[in-house]
Amino acid sequence: MLSCLLLLSASCGSGDPVTASTSTATTVVDANPTTDTTTSSETTEDSTTTSTVAEETTSTTTTSTTSPPVTRAEGLAVIDETDRAVSVTAVIVAESDGNLLATVFDPESIGCEGVGASYYATVGTDGSIVARSVNDEQVQYAGDVSASPNRRQLLEVMSCEGFLGSVTIYDLDPSLVPTNPVQIDTLQAISGDATWNPDGFITMVLSDQSAFNIDSSEASIDEYLVNPRTGESTQSGTVEELRYGSVRTPDGSHIYAEWGAEPAVVYAPRGAAEERRFSASGFALSPDTSQLLLWDSVWDDTDEQRIELLDMNTGAITTIGTGQTLTAVWRDDSTRLAYSAGTATFIHDLISGSTVSAGAAEPANCGDEDFVNWGRIPLAFAPDGDLYVGDPACTSNVEGFPTVEYRLRQLALR
Repeated sequence: MLSCLLLLSASCGSGDPVTASTSTATTVVDANPTTDTTTSSETTEDSTTTSTVAEETTSTTTTSTTSPPVTRAEGLAVIDETDRAVSVTAVIVAESDGNLLATVFDPESIGCEGVGASYYATVGTDGSIVARSVNDEQVQYAGDVSASPNRRQLLEVMSCEGFLGSVTIYDLDPSLVPTNPVQIDTLQAISGDATWNPDGFITMVLSDQSAFNIDSSEASIDEYLVNPRTGESTQSGTVEELRYGSVRTPDGSHIYAEWGAEPAVVYAPRGAAEERRFSASGFALSPDTSQLLLWDSVWDDTDEQRIELLDMNTGAITTIGTGQTLTAVWRDDSTRLAYSAGTATFIHDLISGSTVSAGAAEPANCGDEDFVNWGRIPLAFAPDGDLYVGDPACTSNVEGFPTVEYRLRQLALR
């Protein structure tokens, strides 16, 4: 989701992916990933009107409410916490039986700019860690990986210091092993990003300039829709700014983040005269697309950090917490979410409106030079409702470059 711009690349263990083609013809793709048909249609450039004022708490069309402080209401509580006794850098898929697909730090690795890399691994309920890879390689290093809405495919974006490496789709077999890699043609783009849409297709944004030195007046920035079954992409528009986490909803609305001079999350409803801009740097759309979580990142220099929910149907904004956030995750049924704030993680229940603490942890073995100013973070919900969280600890690879891994804990919720 939206992840922060933590760009890591590794060229090892990627198998031999099939390269899919990219079409520059503008087409409309059927939003059902079970079919491979496309229908030609004329479209225009993405030309939504940009509001010059960042949306705060006032709007002629938006109501703003603030939920009460953290409460422990009946029906929402942490009833058990289990230390899984392993450390990971991310959880990609969590199953109800307690097995996980994760990424695990390899201290012997040397990746992007000398920084260590993480590899795919399954984590068993017995604490076992088994490296997983395509073509039976010893390890397969991972980039920024996310699971499709149905958990049957993976999307991996490899990038380093603002430069795009590769974008690859994998099938995920029942034993949580990535298979059948298909590498998407990125048209020799210098920078870019790719994200799952709620309907199971992928939005990809490509630029001919580096993300860290982009000149929007001269850059060519194009958006593509990618079919996850074939890896083929079709151009869906041309945009003015490089977009991150770009998501197209089934109703045609568009949500993305811009990280220019002032970070912003943009919501462009289909057919609306103006898009809505929020003074935030991170977002997470609920699986049913009814709610949009917005937050101020741990990297933001702002005096008022808020965690807010935008009701996509009514336009109402509710503040559910305060503090700087690193990440957030949704439960599959969109009834609960978990977010980090400072050194703690909180769980919010949308049905009752209540929020409870999921515990806190100070970063371990981290000095001032590590710049780790967060603590316990949410990693993933399992389908049965259990929440996996991670407590940060600093470590380094053989070259002495620091990284952060997370002691894995499983929380049973009521």
